[in-house]
Amino acid sequence: MISRQIKIIFLGILIGIGIQACKGSSSGPEPEPPVEVPTTGVVEVIVKTSGMDQDRDGYIVNIDLQKTLGSSTNDTLLFVDVEQGNHQLELEDLDNECSLPAANPQDISVVAQDTTQATIEVQCEQVILKNKIVYRHCDGICDGLYIMNSDGTDRVQLTSHSWDSDPIISPDGTKVAFVNGRRNPEVSEHHNEIYIVDASGYPITRIPRPAESLHDSDPSWSPDGKKLIFSQSNNNSNGNDIVSVNVDGTGRKKVNDDRPYDSWPLYTPDGSKIVFYSLNRGGNSQIFIMNADGTNVTQLSDHDFFAHHLAMSNDGSMLAFEVQGDPQRIYVMNIDGTGTRPLTNDTNSNAWASWSPDGSQLIYYNFDTTDIFKINVDGTGLTNITNTPGIDETDPYWSPVK
Repeated sequence: MISRQIKIIFLGILIGIGIQACKGSSSGPEPEPPVEVPTTGVVEVIVKTSGMDQDRDGYIVNIDLQKTLGSSTNDTLLFVDVEQGNHQLELEDLDNECSLPAANPQDISVVAQDTTQATIEVQCEQVILKNKIVYRHCDGICDGLYIMNSDGTDRVQLTSHSWDSDPIISPDGTKVAFVNGRRNPEVSEHHNEIYIVDASGYPITRIPRPAESLHDSDPSWSPDGKKLIFSQSNNNSNGNDIVSVNVDGTGRKKVNDDRPYDSWPLYTPDGSKIVFYSLNRGGNSQIFIMNADGTNVTQLSDHDFFAHHLAMSNDGSMLAFEVQGDPQRIYVMNIDGTGTRPLTNDTNSNAWASWSPDGSQLIYYNFDTTDIFKINVDGTGLTNITNTPGIDETDPYWSPVK
């Protein structure tokens, strides 16, 4: 009896196992995975820039300081896979002359599977070189023109060609004229030509040089900034002529062409006269003044040394120039030729004087230290404003704009 019960229990177990096996082998549908709901969207950013001197290097735009894209001055950017929710949109790498009228960063809200649009507006003002100094920078090799504050701080590169030299800032501080003999790809030989660059560093335009000119050099501005006056070295070996030209390169004409070597012309503040030096009028290199049309040439100086590279104070009352010797020194004199005296008396050779906007100081280049120095017009207060051993900073010019 007991054994029969055992058999019945065993049989029940086998049947149960069989039923479970049949259930496990069922071919019913698999359960579907959970549906993923998108959580990201797209941000379209429109960058607009207005104004005179736009930042040619462009900007950097970021979202939450993480997603980052480069932008030109006028551009449309797409940020993809931005998580839904609130974010901050920011524009960076802005020039000092440019500003953002709206909040920066600005708040944006991103909706999943949607495009959020945002606009960043930039306004740029014209760059004016107020109380700045432009100079030629050489660190082993020359790499163009630089601009700095009058105390030697905050140095910024203006141009990048190794042969850019002789810079001079326009009366309104918005442009710089300079000389280069290697920029023009159409000329295989070295011929100095005059260029004009905006104070922002762009664009750069060339003043056309006629075939009769071997070199165009020593540029200076007319008081209204509409013309340049400079010396033209002639191909026919007849020395230098003084030439004027409109800043767009038109209207080129000789002011005088009667002497073998007239150079370093400067307009007086009212534009009615031109001061220059000549190598063969009156012996040595004397300083002269004439009407702006080349008439009524009058000798100002009567010295027994070789002087060149003239610089006029902004009020037109005084001149500074170099006197060659050992050492070479900076001299000053009144515009009528009186009061000639040395400004520098050290043992170093000095050159390339330029006046401060108010006429109370001058800067110049020291050949021995290769630095730029500042000095009061009475000879006191001598200061090395660059003080960079191993780096050559030459051809300094102090902006006439205070």
